[in-house]
Amino acid sequence: MRSPLVPPRSYEPEILDRPNHPPAEIARAMRDLSRINRWLGGTSTLWEPLAALIEEHNLRAFTLLDAGTGGGDVPRAVVARAAALGLEARAVGIDLDPVTVSYAASQTHHGPTGPRGERQDLSSRIAFVGADALRLPFPDRSFDFVTSSMMFHHFREEAAARLLAELARVARRAVIVNDLERNLVSWAVISVLVPFAESPMVRHDGPLSVLRGWTAAELASVARAAGLGPRSSVLRLFPYRLVLTVRTDPGGAA
Repeated sequence: MRSPLVPPRSYEPEILDRPNHPPAEIARAMRDLSRINRWLGGTSTLWEPLAALIEEHNLRAFTLLDAGTGGGDVPRAVVARAAALGLEARAVGIDLDPVTVSYAASQTHHGPTGPRGERQDLSSRIAFVGADALRLPFPDRSFDFVTSSMMFHHFREEAAARLLAELARVARRAVIVNDLERNLVSWAVISVLVPFAESPMVRHDGPLSVLRGWTAAELASVARAAGLGPRSSVLRLFPYRLVLTVRTDPGGAA
């Protein structure tokens, strides 16, 4: 029986899903989303399971594909954190919208602050590409890890299963999906935060994104529909985040 705090999943389209947004509006929205992710631990939520897999495989170097990269926060954070640990990481971020890809690329030299307070230029280790995540332009098993943060809630269940299968195709070791847990408490929190956003798009889409989010059981069902159920696991992390991990390495059942 579903909790009264978990409403039915919404399929109302988000403004961000519309094509042909002006560059200035994309920039405003990406800045807002970056701030919200910092406040609510978006990149750290994804780094936790990724770091565990890096340690498990004893990797000193790895490659990463970030699907639906938006402003590129995830590949920048992963590459910078890896460097701080003495690891060599190279990343590719993809997004369907060319304006968003251009914005993400423009921010790559504004990486996190280094040990002496300097801004890290990550442009030699990160590339941004316009591509459809449902039809990736990469060979099978071409990246160690494939990540996706805050993208799966933009898809209906059947399309999400096809998306997961395509991400798994290009992952040598694992796919890690970070998305929103649908709950009226998280909806209320976002509803309080988004009036302070500079982007009308984010003010509209923020609460709706929560209502388009998932339950743990629903994400597990997506993995089963993609034929990846035995290799998958779903974690619930604070605050109202779900992390679906699919092992793609031989013998790597979750």
